Amino acid sequence: MNVTPEEEEFIRARSKAMADEFMAFVTSRELDMDMDTWPDSDRREFEIHNRTLIEEWKRKARELR
Repeated sequence: MNVTPEEEEFIRARSKAMADEFMAFVTSRELDMDMDTWPDSDRREFEIHNRTLIEEWKRKARELR
């Protein structure tokens, strides 16, 4: 499969955004990076934020096509 430079940049930006979101959440709540140690309420809240971010990136991917 050939990946264009634009697709490669998109993948890089998406990965960075996801990692940044995770680190911001962990840092703001002083959580361990291991989600298995998080309280259920934090895990649920992160999943909501993460789903929203995933949907945003899916929309951006559709716009690239």
